[in-house]
Amino acid sequence: MGRKKICIDYNVLKVTYENSKSVEETAIKLNTTEHAVRARLIEYNIHMKSVGGQHLYECDDNFFSHDTPESFYWAGFIAADGCVRSGKKSGILLAIVIKDTGHLDKFKRIIGYSGPIHKYTIKDNYFRGRILKKSEFENITIHSSKIFNDLSRFNIVPRKTKVYFIPEWLENHHLVSHFLRGYVDGDGCWSEGGGGRRHSLILSCCGTKKCINSIVKIFSENCGTDGNKTIFFDNYIYNVYYSGNLQLIRLRDFLYKDSYELIYMDRKKKIAYNNWIDEIKHDTCRSVLRIDPVTKEVVEYNSATEAGRKDGFHRSNIVSVCSGRYKTSKGYIWKYK
Repeated sequence: MGRKKICIDYNVLKVTYENSKSVEETAIKLNTTEHAVRARLIEYNIHMKSVGGQHLYECDDNFFSHDTPESFYWAGFIAADGCVRSGKKSGILLAIVIKDTGHLDKFKRIIGYSGPIHKYTIKDNYFRGRILKKSEFENITIHSSKIFNDLSRFNIVPRKTKVYFIPEWLENHHLVSHFLRGYVDGDGCWSEGGGGRRHSLILSCCGTKKCINSIVKIFSENCGTDGNKTIFFDNYIYNVYYSGNLQLIRLRDFLYKDSYELIYMDRKKKIAYNNWIDEIKHDTCRSVLRIDPVTKEVVEYNSATEAGRKDGFHRSNIVSVCSGRYKTSKGYIWKYK
């Protein structure tokens, strides 16, 4: 179910915001939430002010001060694929490959940043000891000591690659799915395996041992993903791979719950929501009939999964017979009720 949109008149918002010192003050004057004000400022393309006017470009320095789906998603993305800098030019740097162009623009819009997004090319790109082909990137740099300090509560600190871990308070937070979606968009991968008639969805992500253990724990507690996973170590980085279509559907639905276009990466969501995956979800939830071709005896199950669990049949083979790919499985004819 989508988020309820709070309507604020453009002219009223513009005048009120121009005569206020911050989003917080504007929200108080309009008797609404800071999130609603920030969302409408983005929608109406009204630039947000920086705190104290210390920056060359404007941005919402308090963006990570509040617990919102937006702040948690982008904190997760920065934890995985961004970096923070301390000192006189403290702030954040985000860089992505050009094939995901548009994703940094989402961040720019949601944080109200008025500065540019830069494009650059690396000819000799080394990654984990391998030489990659010429790569094109986009990056965005925001100088803000307030943002730098606020991100520390997520354990996002300088030079975090080999030491990052998810803080304990975040593991049971009601917005943790948004954080993990951001982390997967930054340092994870949705992919398709198999071939021919047999499709399979795979989710993988990488990080430190402690970070991966937290991710496994969160997925297990929220999605029941205790099987079909592989963890291995490669060049100081741990990787976890999840497989099994029904398990991946549960993971996907958990990660993308209550998300919208500014807080997910388009390319990865497209893979996670491929049409054939939802066909599997639909097929495995339908009642099936097991028919003995000799005696004509009919046994009904609530789903192909139940048939496999109760009597040892293979769920995917049952679905294949019901869909017309195969004629029988284990000597039986199978049909949807």
